Amino acid sequence: MCIDINKRVQWLDILRGLTTVLVVIGHSEIGTFSKYIYWFHMPLFFVLSGLLFKSLKYTNEIESFIKKRTSRLLIPYFSYLILVFTFCQLPILVMQDTDFLHICTHFLIVLFIGGRAVGGLFGVYWFFTCLLITQIIFAVIHTSIKSIKYQLLIIFALYLLAHIEANYIKAGFMSIPIPWNADVSMFALLFYAFGFYAKDLLDLKRLKSIKILSISINMNAVCITAIILSVVFIILNINGIIDYSLDLKHVIYNNILLDLFIPIIFILSTVYITQFNLPYSVKTVLTSIGTNSLPIIFLHIPIKYSIDVANHLFIHTNSGLSIIYIVLGIILPFYLNILIFRKISFVPLTG
Repeated sequence: MCIDINKRVQWLDILRGLTTVLVVIGHSEIGTFSKYIYWFHMPLFFVLSGLLFKSLKYTNEIESFIKKRTSRLLIPYFSYLILVFTFCQLPILVMQDTDFLHICTHFLIVLFIGGRAVGGLFGVYWFFTCLLITQIIFAVIHTSIKSIKYQLLIIFALYLLAHIEANYIKAGFMSIPIPWNADVSMFALLFYAFGFYAKDLLDLKRLKSIKILSISINMNAVCITAIILSVVFIILNINGIIDYSLDLKHVIYNNILLDLFIPIIFILSTVYITQFNLPYSVKTVLTSIGTNSLPIIFLHIPIKYSIDVANHLFIHTNSGLSIIYIVLGIILPFYLNILIFRKISFVPLTG
C-alpha cells in the first residue's frame, strides 16, 4: 500500500480538516447548502477511517483490535459527554427546578441507547459508536474471510439489508431506535471498505492511473468527472428533477444506487480538491484543524447552543449567526485543545 498508516499523511489531515469544517457548517444550517453537505460528509468520515485500517493477519488479533478501538473511541466519547453534561446540560436542569433524579435517570437510559435517541447537545455522539461497530464488523469480515470477492459480497449484502430496514422505518413499521446506531453500520460499512480497498487510488499524487481490463484510466480525469457530476446533481436537485436526501443518523437512505453513487462522486471531488487545488495557507489551516478535529466535533454543537442562549438573552439578532456558529465552533474547541486539553494527559480529550 502507498499509504503508511504508521506515519501522518498530510493530505489525510487536510481531508479530515475539511470534513470537520463541513460538519460544523452542516450543523449551522446555512439554507440548502447544509443539505448538500449531508449528501457525503458522514460517508467521507467512514472512508477516512477505512483508509487508516491496518490489516490483521490472524483471527486471534481481533480481540486486541476491539479493545484498542473501544478504548480509542469510547473513552473520549464518555469524557466529552461528562464534560458537556456538567458544564452545559446540568446548569439548565438546575435552573429549571425539575425533578433532578428523574431527569438524570432518563438521561442515563438515553445514553445507554445512544445513537439517534441522543440529540441536542449530544447530537454527534451517534457517529462514534456507529464507527466502532463498523470497524469491528469490517475487521471480523476482512480477517476471517480471505477472499476479497466474498468480503465484498457480504458487505454489499449488508448494504442492501440496511436499505430494507430504512424502508421499514420510513413506512412506520420500526419506531424503536437501535442502540448505538448499530444498524447504520450496515450502510457505513460499504464506505469504510471503500476507504480501505481504494486507499492507493485516493492518493492521487502517487498513483496517476489505474488499469481496468487492460485499459489505463487517469485518476485525475476520474476526479474531475466526479466534480462535474457533483455539480450536475446539485443543479438537478435545485430544479426539482431529483429529490435526494441522505442522513445516516436518522436512517434516511432510500435509493440503493444513488446512496452509493452520489456520496462517492462528492468524496472523489473532495479528495481531488484537497490534494491539488487549495492554496498553501488553506492547506496549513485545514491540516491544523484535521489534527485537532476531535474536540471540534464534540464541542461545536454545545457552542452553537451557547450562542443561541446568549443571543436570546442579550443580543436579539438573527443576522450573521450562522457565520458566528461556524467560526466559534471551530476556533474555540481548537484553542481549548491546544491550550488546555493537551496539557491534561490523564483525560483523553485530544483523540
